[in-house]
Amino acid sequence: MSLKSYAHETSAIFHTDARRVFGVMLSFLCEKANITQRELGRRSEKYRQYLIEKKHIRNAYETGGIDQASICRAVKGKRPLSYSQVFIWLHLIKEQLESEEYKASGMGFYMSKELETDMWRLALYGTPEEVVYAYCKYVHMLEKDRDTEELPAVRRTVKLDKKEQAV
Repeated sequence: MSLKSYAHETSAIFHTDARRVFGVMLSFLCEKANITQRELGRRSEKYRQYLIEKKHIRNAYETGGIDQASICRAVKGKRPLSYSQVFIWLHLIKEQLESEEYKASGMGFYMSKELETDMWRLALYGTPEEVVYAYCKYVHMLEKDRDTEELPAVRRTVKLDKKEQAV
């Protein structure tokens, strides 16, 4: 499938669908990290304050909402996501997954660099081809069985430009 042949659907992908898949995946990652949206919101606000103190960001307004209500809106795919929101949430989930406490619990989920990159793409921080690629790769998560322990098997092959990639 080329981006041109996908053109009739790209409008929906870029306006709502990719964000909806991002939201489902964010919820999935929270479940795997054994962290609630409320707890992620609390940690996000503390981490944002740390980033402000270290001068990595100028102010809280720059990040957009990162509290539980904002996470809920992100999970539902209701609003565009700021770079800072995505950075903070993914950083904290990854930190949780890599913590000694989590590892000791025996849950054993790992967020690969590929998954992290695809999350950025689903948040619309990638080229159009990359966004469509990530969307095609994870769109089946919208219909995922909530009892499934792993990411569902990849089902499609996407042809972007002249190279074909299995997704």
